[in-house]
Amino acid sequence: DMESQALSTYYAAYTQDLLDKESEFVMLAQRLLSAEVPFEASQILEEGFKKGVIEENEKNIKLLAMAYTMAQEHTKAIDAWSDATRFAEDGTIFYRLAHALQSEDRHREAIKAYDDALDAGGMDDESEIHFWKGNSLLQLNEYDAAIEAFRESRKGENKTRRRTADQYIKYIRSEKQRIVALEAMIHKVPVISTNIGGLPEVIENGYSGYLCPVGDINLMADKAIFILEDSDRHEKFKNQALESCKKFDINNVIVHYEKIYSKAIKN
Repeated sequence: DMESQALSTYYAAYTQDLLDKESEFVMLAQRLLSAEVPFEASQILEEGFKKGVIEENEKNIKLLAMAYTMAQEHTKAIDAWSDATRFAEDGTIFYRLAHALQSEDRHREAIKAYDDALDAGGMDDESEIHFWKGNSLLQLNEYDAAIEAFRESRKGENKTRRRTADQYIKYIRSEKQRIVALEAMIHKVPVISTNIGGLPEVIENGYSGYLCPVGDINLMADKAIFILEDSDRHEKFKNQALESCKKFDINNVIVHYEKIYSKAIKN
């Protein structure tokens, strides 16, 4: 078709070193992107910058960053988005940089870029920035800050994102409960708590501690007295608490998942 012919003509001119204008290099790169050949587009842009034919401005560096992003050349995309931030007039470029950093698990840097996007302003939906910032904070186990970010993301109008943010908040609260219980158990402290959230996954009722209905303070007190009033019983619960938390050791967890994956593959 005409688009393919135009691309072939431009590319033939490029291979014969006949392109000498910025508009020609940029047009060829744009056509290659449209034809889903992003890496070739990025190399043509890089050559144009190197020759001094293409001006280093926001539009052109963003095009280079987009080409590397589409080519899944994440490190180079990060460099290009980072370079483009010097021209930023709003938070858009910082937001794209943050996404690129997040895709490479560079979460600390991503969080800063999300904050820079918020500071720069001018975004149509800041709740989306808070949502992805919450994801990076969660990956770093910064639970309180992650909850705050997800709460901010709920202020947006996107109902799906609001529901997902609620699910993340619920998960984080449950995970925090699990961690507190495990930290106690690893120090041989039997845990008496409520039977909600992630606690039933950690506490073996009557073995490493006790699970009680929410609000039943009297029952919780009775269970604590039951454990503490007999030194032998207390020592038994302490040892059982330590033993119980060992199943959450990373080496045991890996073995558990290997068995699940192996079974799934066989089926």
